[in-house]
Amino acid sequence: MRKKESENSFDRSFFEIVEKNISEKEYLNSELYKNENTYFPKITLIELKNILKTLKDDSASGPDNINNQILKNLPDTFSIRLIEFFNLCLENNDIPDSWKISKITMIQKKTISHYPSKYRPMNVTSCLAHNIKAN
Repeated sequence: MRKKESENSFDRSFFEIVEKNISEKEYLNSELYKNENTYFPKITLIELKNILKTLKDDSASGPDNINNQILKNLPDTFSIRLIEFFNLCLENNDIPDSWKISKITMIQKKTISHYPSKYRPMNVTSCLAHNIKAN
């Protein structure tokens, strides 16, 4: 999309929100937004496999207890279902609420100590959520 077309699209979108006094969520779910502003090419099996190859084997699992090692070893039949689900998420501009939840783990800093100040929090979210972002 050329710059001028992009600016016009933004202007129309902004006008639509202000004029109709709709919330951002309502706008993002509206046909206007879907028709003018969103197009994601479908994820393919080859793309998913390429992404899975680059994942670290020793990553922590999120609240869903699915880690990268599980994803890397999925049979093609399940991978195809996963791709269908990813494409549906992209098409609808939404991801499951469970992917927005993180598990907080406390990681010890370099010095060994039992004091809470010697630990730092680390958020661990779903590996599935990370993969859809990578696409």
